[in-house]
Amino acid sequence: KNMLKKVFDGTFWAANVKPHRTPVWGESSPYCFIAVYGPSERKAAYAKFDAGAAIMSMLFQACEAGLGCCWLGSFNQKEVKNLLNLADDSQIYALVAVGYPAEEPQYENINISDEQSYYLNTEKKLIVPKYTVAAITEFYED
Repeated sequence: KNMLKKVFDGTFWAANVKPHRTPVWGESSPYCFIAVYGPSERKAAYAKFDAGAAIMSMLFQACEAGLGCCWLGSFNQKEVKNLLNLADDSQIYALVAVGYPAEEPQYENINISDEQSYYLNTEKKLIVPKYTVAAITEFYED
């Protein structure tokens, strides 16, 4: 629990909707964090792709088990890396906060030119914009 609290203190939560969705330690805080890390950029240019695929698998499995997750990219990299005693030539790609969901965010399909920031609607429901497959891919035929 001490490590969990220290990692929690090193994370930055929902900046676009503060203070409405900022977790409170011991009340609405995660039950655990998963740190996804690997070699620094200099050593493994494609490691982040593998990490992203692994994180998606974790998210799917957690949802299947009735858990809620938050893929965090906004945290104090240096502080959390030191807490975990990671090698100097490593990098934390993301943290995954895991717990029991307090709400069910609504997803909104967007195009590549649309604003990607999440927000609270007039009913204070969390809206999370997500690119559609069509928005981020091109299919070519000969």
